[in-house]
Amino acid sequence: MGPFEKHVFVCTSGSTCPVDGDSQAVHARLKELVKEAGLKTTIRINNAGCMDQCGNGPMVVVYPENIWYCHVRVEDADAIFQEHLIGGRPVERLIYRPLQPGPNLGKSVPPPSRFFTSLRLSGEGFTTKTRRREECRWIPRSIPSGLNQDFARYARIR
Repeated sequence: MGPFEKHVFVCTSGSTCPVDGDSQAVHARLKELVKEAGLKTTIRINNAGCMDQCGNGPMVVVYPENIWYCHVRVEDADAIFQEHLIGGRPVERLIYRPLQPGPNLGKSVPPPSRFFTSLRLSGEGFTTKTRRREECRWIPRSIPSGLNQDFARYARIR
Protein backbone atom coordinates (compact mmCIF):
# COMPACT_ATOMS: atom_id res chain seq x y z
CA MET A 1 0.00 0.00 0.00
CA GLY A 2 1.19 3.51 -0.78
CA PRO A 3 1.67 6.38 1.63
CA PHE A 4 -2.00 7.51 1.35
CA GLU A 5 -5.24 5.55 1.59
CA LYS A 6 -6.96 7.81 -0.93
CA HIS A 7 -5.54 10.07 -3.60
CA VAL A 8 -7.78 12.73 -5.16
CA PHE A 9 -6.93 14.56 -8.38
CA VAL A 10 -8.73 17.75 -9.41
CA CYS A 11 -8.24 18.97 -12.98
CA THR A 12 -7.14 22.57 -12.57
CA SER A 13 -5.53 23.10 -15.96
CA GLY A 14 -6.27 22.43 -19.58
CA SER A 15 -8.56 24.43 -21.82
CA THR A 16 -11.98 23.68 -20.31
CA CYS A 17 -12.01 22.56 -16.66
CA PRO A 18 -10.93 25.96 -15.31
CA VAL A 19 -13.66 27.71 -17.34
CA ASP A 20 -16.42 25.07 -17.03
CA GLY A 21 -16.45 25.74 -13.30
CA ASP A 22 -14.19 26.87 -10.51
CA SER A 23 -11.81 23.92 -10.37
CA GLN A 24 -9.28 25.83 -8.24
CA ALA A 25 -11.99 26.45 -5.62
CA VAL A 26 -13.03 22.77 -5.71
CA HIS A 27 -9.40 21.79 -5.10
CA ALA A 28 -9.02 24.35 -2.29
CA ARG A 29 -12.25 23.23 -0.60
CA LEU A 30 -11.26 19.55 -0.65
CA LYS A 31 -7.83 20.41 0.80
CA GLU A 32 -9.50 22.52 3.49
CA LEU A 33 -11.90 19.71 4.47
CA VAL A 34 -9.08 17.15 4.67
CA LYS A 35 -6.99 19.50 6.81
CA GLU A 36 -9.89 20.36 9.14
CA ALA A 37 -10.61 16.65 9.64
CA GLY A 38 -6.95 15.93 10.44
CA LEU A 39 -6.65 13.47 7.56
CA LYS A 40 -3.62 14.90 5.75
CA THR A 41 -1.68 11.69 6.40
CA THR A 42 -4.32 9.42 4.85
CA ILE A 43 -5.97 11.51 2.09
CA ARG A 44 -3.97 13.44 -0.51
CA ILE A 45 -5.58 16.15 -2.68
CA ASN A 46 -3.62 17.14 -5.80
CA ASN A 47 -3.96 19.49 -8.75
CA ALA A 48 -4.00 17.58 -12.01
CA GLY A 49 -3.35 18.40 -15.62
CA CYS A 50 -5.82 17.73 -18.39
CA MET A 51 -7.61 14.38 -18.02
CA ASP A 52 -8.70 14.31 -21.69
CA GLN A 53 -12.39 14.57 -20.81
CA CYS A 54 -12.79 18.18 -21.98
CA GLY A 55 -16.29 19.63 -21.74
CA ASN A 56 -17.19 17.56 -18.67
CA GLY A 57 -15.31 19.49 -16.02
CA PRO A 58 -14.34 20.31 -13.53
CA MET A 59 -13.26 16.69 -13.20
CA VAL A 60 -12.30 14.98 -9.92
CA VAL A 61 -10.84 11.46 -9.69
CA VAL A 62 -10.54 9.41 -6.49
CA TYR A 63 -8.03 6.57 -6.27
CA PRO A 64 -7.62 3.72 -5.51
CA GLU A 65 -11.33 3.26 -6.35
CA ASN A 66 -10.90 4.90 -9.79
CA ILE A 67 -14.14 6.88 -9.34
CA TRP A 68 -14.44 9.85 -11.72
CA TYR A 69 -16.71 12.81 -11.02
CA CYS A 70 -17.81 15.38 -13.60
CA HIS A 71 -19.26 18.90 -13.54
CA VAL A 72 -18.12 19.27 -9.92
CA ARG A 73 -19.03 22.52 -8.17
CA VAL A 74 -17.53 23.89 -4.97
CA GLU A 75 -20.58 22.81 -2.95
CA ASP A 76 -20.17 19.27 -4.36
CA ALA A 77 -16.73 19.05 -2.73
CA ASP A 78 -18.43 18.70 0.67
CA ALA A 79 -20.51 15.76 -0.57
CA ILE A 80 -17.48 14.06 -2.13
CA PHE A 81 -15.55 14.50 1.11
CA GLN A 82 -18.33 13.36 3.49
CA GLU A 83 -19.96 10.63 1.43
CA HIS A 84 -17.01 9.20 -0.47
CA LEU A 85 -13.75 10.02 1.26
CA ILE A 86 -15.12 9.57 4.79
CA GLY A 87 -18.19 7.36 4.25
CA GLY A 88 -16.78 5.14 1.51
CA ARG A 89 -19.82 5.60 -0.77
CA PRO A 90 -19.31 7.35 -4.13
CA VAL A 91 -21.61 10.30 -4.81
CA GLU A 92 -23.85 8.72 -7.48
CA ARG A 93 -25.26 11.98 -8.86
CA LEU A 94 -21.76 13.20 -9.77
CA ILE A 95 -20.23 10.00 -11.18
CA TYR A 96 -18.83 10.41 -14.67
CA ARG A 97 -19.98 7.85 -17.19
CA PRO A 98 -17.82 8.46 -20.27
CA LEU A 99 -19.15 8.00 -23.77
CA GLN A 100 -16.24 5.70 -24.63
CA PRO A 101 -13.03 4.44 -23.02
CA GLY A 102 -10.00 6.73 -23.25
CA PRO A 103 -10.02 10.40 -24.29
CA ASN A 104 -13.41 12.07 -24.73
CA LEU A 105 -12.26 15.49 -25.90
CA GLY A 106 -15.24 17.71 -26.63
CA LYS A 107 -17.70 14.84 -26.10
CA SER A 108 -19.83 16.13 -23.28
CA VAL A 109 -22.05 13.95 -21.20
CA PRO A 110 -25.03 15.50 -19.43
CA PRO A 111 -24.27 17.26 -16.18
CA PRO A 112 -25.51 15.49 -13.04
CA SER A 113 -29.26 14.92 -12.98
CA ARG A 114 -29.83 17.78 -10.54
CA PHE A 115 -29.92 20.10 -13.56
CA PHE A 116 -32.27 18.29 -15.93
CA THR A 117 -35.95 18.95 -16.41
CA SER A 118 -36.42 17.80 -19.98
CA LEU A 119 -34.75 16.12 -22.90
CA ARG A 120 -36.09 16.69 -26.40
CA LEU A 121 -35.32 15.20 -29.79
CA SER A 122 -33.83 17.85 -32.05
CA GLY A 123 -32.44 17.19 -35.50
CA GLU A 124 -29.58 14.73 -35.27
CA GLY A 125 -29.42 14.68 -31.49
CA PHE A 126 -31.07 15.65 -28.23
CA THR A 127 -31.13 19.00 -26.48
CA THR A 128 -31.61 19.51 -22.79
CA LYS A 129 -32.98 22.41 -20.76
CA THR A 130 -31.66 23.16 -17.35
CA ARG A 131 -33.64 24.42 -14.37
CA ARG A 132 -31.34 27.33 -13.72
CA ARG A 133 -30.95 28.81 -17.17
CA GLU A 134 -31.92 28.29 -20.77
CA GLU A 135 -28.61 26.69 -21.68
CA CYS A 136 -29.00 23.92 -24.21
CA ARG A 137 -26.47 21.16 -24.60
CA TRP A 138 -26.42 18.96 -27.70
CA ILE A 139 -26.11 15.24 -27.12
CA PRO A 140 -25.58 13.07 -30.23
CA ARG A 141 -28.45 10.72 -30.96
CA SER A 142 -26.24 7.66 -30.53
CA ILE A 143 -25.41 8.39 -26.89
CA PRO A 144 -28.62 7.49 -25.06
CA SER A 145 -29.20 4.36 -27.15
CA GLY A 146 -32.84 3.42 -27.39
CA LEU A 147 -33.94 6.64 -25.73
CA ASN A 148 -37.11 8.05 -27.25
CA GLN A 149 -39.29 11.09 -26.60
CA ASP A 150 -41.81 9.24 -24.40
CA PHE A 151 -39.08 7.86 -22.16
CA ALA A 152 -37.29 11.23 -22.02
CA ARG A 153 -40.34 12.94 -20.54
CA TYR A 154 -40.06 11.13 -17.24
CA ALA A 155 -36.56 9.63 -17.22
CA ARG A 156 -33.74 11.13 -15.23
CA ILE A 157 -30.57 11.12 -17.30
CA ARG A 158 -27.31 10.34 -15.49
